[in-house]
Amino acid sequence: MLHLGIDVLILVGMYIIVPTVRMQLTFAAIHTMALVTLHFNIKEPVYQMANVTVPLTLMLANFIGLGMSALFNRARHQVFAQYEAEKAIRLELERAHSDVRTLAELIPMCASCKKIRNDAGYWEQVETYMQAISGASVTHGLCPECVNMFYPDAG
Repeated sequence: MLHLGIDVLILVGMYIIVPTVRMQLTFAAIHTMALVTLHFNIKEPVYQMANVTVPLTLMLANFIGLGMSALFNRARHQVFAQYEAEKAIRLELERAHSDVRTLAELIPMCASCKKIRNDAGYWEQVETYMQAISGASVTHGLCPECVNMFYPDAG
């Protein structure tokens, strides 16, 4: 009887270990037929009902194994679907983060007076904005083109 219990555990465990349903059914059919054949041809039944209980036990083990396999596959598919959903959300979040980073790199500037609109919505001089953002002090000077434009005789 202990041998039958071990055979049942092997049969049920096979449904969990073997990956595809086709292979599960193939191995289970071969294993079950081999055990039934061994029982009827080699073993002497310990009690009269063994010829009925052994095949029924093996059939029950197959049904239990199929049920566990179905539950396991459904859980695996749910985990995979959840992983795919999380992956899509992660990609969307990365895309949104990239868009925010691009928008943060844009500085709204007046086309006429060159003032910059800060995060609070107020317009301020470029120098004030640069000092507030970077902490650097801004000094003033003239580039060579502006020197020539404003002071043509200085050249």
